[in-house]
Amino acid sequence: MGQVAHQEAVLWTTSRYASPETKKKAQSLAGRAGSRYLARGKKTMDDIAGFARRSGFGLIMLLEESDGHPSLIRSIGISPDGRWRWAGVLKVENYEGRQKDEKYES
Repeated sequence: MGQVAHQEAVLWTTSRYASPETKKKAQSLAGRAGSRYLARGKKTMDDIAGFARRSGFGLIMLLEESDGHPSLIRSIGISPDGRWRWAGVLKVENYEGRQKDEKYES
């Protein structure tokens, strides 16, 4: 799987119709990273990308699930003109391990 770029301030959201567990995980990841969580609802990726660009975010992290459990994080890059592109994918457990490693780096 590809690498997901790590930035301090990102916009977190979930896939549509995410389970409560996945939503809670996305909120937790957003809080821990000092970023922001946006409830997906019926928003399209164009809606979310537009909000991210207007709010100054250059990266969206989309938490996807498998069988009702958080499984993948897809990163989405936002260009200054509002276009978005899929930028990478990472398993949730790999992202969490990376967060722990970065926390202890000085």
